[in-house]
Amino acid sequence: MEVKRTAGRRSQVAWNARIDDRRLLEDWGGVVRKLRRTPTLKEYAEHGKYALSTVAQRFRRWSNIPDAFRAFAGRKRRWKGVLKYLPEPALRARVRHFAY
Repeated sequence: MEVKRTAGRRSQVAWNARIDDRRLLEDWGGVVRKLRRTPTLKEYAEHGKYALSTVAQRFRRWSNIPDAFRAFAGRKRRWKGVLKYLPEPALRARVRHFAY
């Protein structure tokens, strides 16, 4: 079920409402901007607007979101400051290799 914050309180959005990738990535980027680093699952659950399950399922793995955001943000000025907080793709690949 989707969750949306309104005036500091959470209200439910229809469980079958499709949230587009742009909205999910904008929200994730807003959390990165707020924290000044990539959020953990717990931090996104606390600060993000959408259910973790929705975000994780859409991008298959939590670790895929920085690359998806990078592709979404491209050269948009709005997201330039956020991109500096994302891990480098090559570094993430090496860390992922050792995680298994």
